[in-house]
Formats: sequence, structure tokens, C-alpha cells
Amino acid sequence: MRKSIYFQLVLIFVCVFFLSNIIGTVITSLNTEQNLMFQMKTQLIEIVESSKEFYEKDEISKDTLVKLFYDKYINIEFIDNVEAYDLDKDSINRLANGESIIFHKKIPRHLSFTFPMAIIKTSDSYIIGEINAVGMGFDIRRMVMTTNLISLIIGSLLFILVGKMYVKPLTKLTQATERIAEGDCDIEITSNRKDEIGQLISSFNIMAEELKSIEILRNDFISDISHEFKTPLTSIEGYTKLLENCTDEERKAYIDIITEETKRLSIL
Repeated sequence: MRKSIYFQLVLIFVCVFFLSNIIGTVITSLNTEQNLMFQMKTQLIEIVESSKEFYEKDEISKDTLVKLFYDKYINIEFIDNVEAYDLDKDSINRLANGESIIFHKKIPRHLSFTFPMAIIKTSDSYIIGEINAVGMGFDIRRMVMTTNLISLIIGSLLFILVGKMYVKPLTKLTQATERIAEGDCDIEITSNRKDEIGQLISSFNIMAEELKSIEILRNDFISDISHEFKTPLTSIEGYTKLLENCTDEERKAYIDIITEETKRLSIL
């Protein structure tokens, strides 16, 4: 089954656009996640410091405070010690002095990416704030993929419409070529295009006109040749019949005429 160039162009566009979107989605998602995480450092500090203030001044329970500061992307929790986070000596001293600190934790399954975490010391525990990297990453990827999908649909529709403008004259050329192959050279394609396709159509029209002229010459030639052959053949046929009933003198004259007509045919 023959596939049209229009179908092939649309298929190539969709495949290239789809592959580029996949690559772009991965790169954009990873970069966006990393940038957003680092931009949220200030927010992390504010949250853990506000949590400490509420906890120590207003005597709010830990569970209530965790629910109060719950966010889709940032969570806080109370821990008894920070040994599990392998902090350096300077960070531990700053915590002991009541300061909040930021450190970076590696994202699981991502060797090069980290996300910020904030810790501050209270009177009886530590408050740690961390980013929900999984949830944030999922939402970012979903947003990017949705945007790319919409772009793919709109781009495909526009490409289909624009593609028809380029394929339509090629379809006309194909149909015209088939007519010429059937012997119909009286054809001309109208086009106002100034690009390569317009040049191709112009060249085709010139070719069709020349083929039409050649066809006319061929028909005239055949007609003339047929006439030139018909006259001596008719003469030969007539004199051949006369040879059946004639005198010796007439036979000699008829043979001379037949010989002359035969020479005339050989010249043609």
C-alpha cells in the first residue's frame, strides 16, 4: 500500500515532536525541581523558626503544630536528636546557640541531586523541616507533561493544516503525470507559488506543452506518411489488376509504372 508524502510528513513531525518532548520533559522537570528546592530555603527557615516560636511561647502540642504548619510540599516533624543527619561540628554548635541551619540531603535514586532541609533546636527537641521531593517532583512532571501534550496536539493540528498547503500541489502533479502517461498531454496546472514547488509546477507545464507539440507533430507526420504511402500503393494495386488482361505493350508500360511507384516507396 502506497503511503502519501502527507502522511509521512505528519508521522515524522509527530515522532520528532514526541521524542523531543520526552527529552525536554525529563530535563525541564529535573532542573525545575532542583531550582525550586533551593529557592524554598528561605521558606524552610521561616517555617521552622515560626514553629519553634509557637511551640515555646503558646505551649501548642507537637501534633497540633505539625498539623498547623502542614503544607503540600513542606513538612515539619519533631525529633529527639540529629545524630542520623551526620551534621558537622559547626552546624551542631549553631543549633546549640539557638540558630536554624540548612543542610542538603540526597534525593533517593538521584546521585547528583539534593534537596534542602532546615533544623532548629527547641527546649526539649529539634524541629526539622523538609521538602516533599516526591510529591513536588510528581506535580512538576505532570504539569510539564500536560503542557507538552497540549503543545503536541496544537502543533499537530497546525502542521496538518499547513502540510495540506504543500501536499495539495504535489497531488495535482501526480494526477497530471498519470494523465500524461495515459496519452493526454493537453493539461496545465495553475499555481501562484514562488518556491521550489512553484518552480516544479512551471517546469511540468513547459514539459507538458512540449509533449503536446511533439504529439501534434507525430500525428501530422503519421498522417502525411500514410497519405504518401497510400497513393503509390493504390497505383500499384490498380496496375497489378490491369496486368491480368492486357497486351504485351500495355503490360510493359504497366510494369514500368509499378517499378517507378516501388522506387518512390523505397525513397519514402
